[in-house]
Amino acid sequence: MRIYNIVDSKLVKGDFIEGENYNIYGNKRLWSGYYSVPEFCDINGNGKADLLVGNLRFSIPMPIDSEGFPHKAALEKSLAYAKENHIKIYPPYIL
Repeated sequence: MRIYNIVDSKLVKGDFIEGENYNIYGNKRLWSGYYSVPEFCDINGNGKADLLVGNLRFSIPMPIDSEGFPHKAALEKSLAYAKENHIKIYPPYIL
């Protein structure tokens, strides 16, 4: 997420907002997906602005054998269950 400032009625790019943890791109920039809708408001009533972001939920295609694939353990567990229970898996094709 990037901060934009209004200067002379024009949007000017500012810095990125960063969090404590690394994202899938190897930096600490907050990533909220596509079509995100950020809003600053005082959610907990402490007098400070909190960042609230809503977005569409989907993921960026990533090879499952990539070091950055975040769901390796869950995928291996699901595949083992399917194999043990003779469940056929038909992966989607992208043409």
